[in-house]
Amino acid sequence: MAVRGGRVRRRCDRGVAAVGRCCLVATLLVAACAHLPPPPAAVDCAVVDAQVDAAGEAWAGHPVAGTVVLTGRRGSARQRATAALLLSPPDRLHAELLGPLGTAQAVAIVDGGATATWTAELGWRRDGPIGPLPASLLADLPRLLLGLPAPEAACVPGEAPPLLLWNDIVEYRWDVRRAGLAEARLAGVTVRYRTQEPTRERSDPDVPPQPPDLDITLGDGATLAVRWQRTRLDPDLDPSLFTLPPIPPAEAP
Repeated sequence: MAVRGGRVRRRCDRGVAAVGRCCLVATLLVAACAHLPPPPAAVDCAVVDAQVDAAGEAWAGHPVAGTVVLTGRRGSARQRATAALLLSPPDRLHAELLGPLGTAQAVAIVDGGATATWTAELGWRRDGPIGPLPASLLADLPRLLLGLPAPEAACVPGEAPPLLLWNDIVEYRWDVRRAGLAEARLAGVTVRYRTQEPTRERSDPDVPPQPPDLDITLGDGATLAVRWQRTRLDPDLDPSLFTLPPIPPAEAP
């Protein structure tokens, strides 16, 4: 009888120990959850719209000339190039992909929604791709380089972080803290914006911000990093640089 009673006590002790372990695990889980940061609160669309409008107004009438370093990766392959960019906000661009000697190997012009590209092999083409970037992205490139969404994009209430949609095919994520784009998804391409701390000069509300650096992921998984190297604000740009050239019928795609 004593042996049987001892077995019962040992089983009870093991049961109490198991319950204790479960309680300890539950306590640790509750404590861990208590320290998790709360999910971000949704921001009123009126705040987002005001910031988007202010960002567009900051660039209005302030053209930019600069150079960017482009680093492309596809699998283990890596390529690096330099491009010269002229931007006339909000939607005009003249871009030249430069060769080792500084001569243009490819040219892209965006004038509003119209685009043209040039290479030595194919000449001028309308609505063509430029390098790894698809033609469908090219018309949006001036605004993307400045960190501006399409003017038709509308804020979606209740989203955190804030979401702006255009025609249900282009979506933007807005960073309220930085008052700028955090991400854009369009034409099978994802564009992410790198955080930049403003300099004292560019913290002046009368001076446009530095164009943001971009990380672009293409639909096939290839990536393209865009890093601004030198910029000059308010240069005197020839308007003809943003004019699409006439394309002879023989060269039309």
